[in-house]
Amino acid sequence: MDAHLAALAAAAAQQLFARSRTDRWHRSRDELTGLLARFTPGGVDREALTDELEDCREEFLAARLEGDAAAAADVEAGWRARLRRLLRASPALAGPLRDLLARWSAGDGAVR
Repeated sequence: MDAHLAALAAAAAQQLFARSRTDRWHRSRDELTGLLARFTPGGVDREALTDELEDCREEFLAARLEGDAAAAADVEAGWRARLRRLLRASPALAGPLRDLLARWSAGDGAVR
């Protein structure tokens, strides 16, 4: 996989979970869900994906609260890998995902 796409997947996962600790979470979750629904080959169940993201958020936040940086990193890494696989299967996702990250970054500054 192109290193640029791998970096895009990493940035998206990092920003998503950085937003999990803010009031931007629900909007960010819904924006990512919309992209994944559009670009996942064969489609995706939006409700199930939303539930999965919520479960991952809870796991991530609990790990951070417990001081378990490795467990928090594992949650983020799981999404990084998932996004890499999706970018490999649907390269057309790259542009919209970059646009989404630009919007997330535009007014937020450093979230982490």
